[in-house]
Amino acid sequence: MISIIIPIFNAENYLKRMLESILGQSYQKFECILIDDGSSDSSYSICKEYEEKDTRMRCFTQKNHGVSYTRNKGISLARGKFIAFLDADDFIPPNYLYELVKCCEIGDVAICDTVFLDEKAVKFRFTVGKTVLTRTDAINALLIRKSINSGPAGKLYKKELIANLKFPSIKTYEDILFTLDALLNANKIVTTDRTQYFYVENNNGAMSKMIKNPSLDIIIATERLLQVIAQRKDLKPECCYVTVSHLFQYVIGLFQENNYRNSEFVDGTRKLFRKYMCLILTCRAIPWKEKLVFFLFGQGIFLQNGKRIHWIRKE
Repeated sequence: MISIIIPIFNAENYLKRMLESILGQSYQKFECILIDDGSSDSSYSICKEYEEKDTRMRCFTQKNHGVSYTRNKGISLARGKFIAFLDADDFIPPNYLYELVKCCEIGDVAICDTVFLDEKAVKFRFTVGKTVLTRTDAINALLIRKSINSGPAGKLYKKELIANLKFPSIKTYEDILFTLDALLNANKIVTTDRTQYFYVENNNGAMSKMIKNPSLDIIIATERLLQVIAQRKDLKPECCYVTVSHLFQYVIGLFQENNYRNSEFVDGTRKLFRKYMCLILTCRAIPWKEKLVFFLFGQGIFLQNGKRIHWIRKE
């Protein structure tokens, strides 16, 4: 049996679409754990409505604790051999569970394509293909961020693999840390292109808002990623390049918005760069010009177009 875990918060406009896509699955051996995380809309009422219709729906409610706490609670409630994480505002095709469980019967984790949609069209997709990956191959694909989506959705896990794992108690980038820990535990990861997960972007410019006011949780998550990259010599150098560049994009955004003075995020990123400067400077994938930018930033100088335009005040 598959235990499907869905954290729910103010999802009344999308929840029925997800639940109907679950009930329409060709693979019917599942339970669906619906956890309402303190919604102020009718989400919980919708959950109760579906629970009354189908005994496989298990409905819970709680005060608002955030998505990490809620998913961890779902893991503790799961009774199935396999665990799938879904989001309330997304949806899945009818063969989703069937194709993933076939893969997970021969591997520890099954992964399918993830299609990112907005209200109008497909924006982009992570394409995994059909193959069997080693732990190292899967972590490379995750950290380079080209084929494996960082979130827990679009995947099926053997419960025994993740039963003792926890989503970290941060509000941003908790998903990639959990996925990384799961892959570190796995021996065989099986991917399939015979189904896909539909991720619907309806967050009203959340990424743009994050660029202007990034959370310190991003630095916490990035440090964990760099720790793993530094420890594992079997990973591709692109893992370091992508991880460092991804963090630095937020710094660039703050400078473009002229919102860097006395910024905890800028100072925290600078300290992290200094801590891992040896890793950065010896990374073969990072062009030397970018290494120079990262090095000077670690010293408190921000370069743009090869010119020093800002001095970052140090404590």
